[in-house]
Amino acid sequence: MGMLTYSQKVISQPRFNLTVTPSLYTSTNTRQDVTYYSPLQDFSANFAIRAEHIIYRRYEKVFGGRLRAGVGVYQEANYAGGIIGDVSYEQFYRPNDDHELTYGVGGNHRIYDGVPENTFIVYLRLNSRF
Repeated sequence: MGMLTYSQKVISQPRFNLTVTPSLYTSTNTRQDVTYYSPLQDFSANFAIRAEHIIYRRYEKVFGGRLRAGVGVYQEANYAGGIIGDVSYEQFYRPNDDHELTYGVGGNHRIYDGVPENTFIVYLRLNSRF
């Protein structure tokens, strides 16, 4: 398995950031007779952007939103490949540097064993540092 990812912030302002992230991924697996997705060999190349906007800030308290979109290609040995992609929007509240509450929606399009699959998610996440 190998993965190469590069992130570059192309716009950095006090209330808005834009980051681009190209990535390459490849893997090989020796066993396919397992209950989880284990392709013999696969490869993907992706390009993603992430925009973050600060809506409100007062001292350590921050409220904002993030939009992420990505597109790429995926190829698996012995199966048809194709275009993959994802998009998500989330809002976050950070009362201090140690805690962040995030909620959002997202969707993606992937290909497993040559069969395209779409997923839609709604999530709520609490990150705490200690």
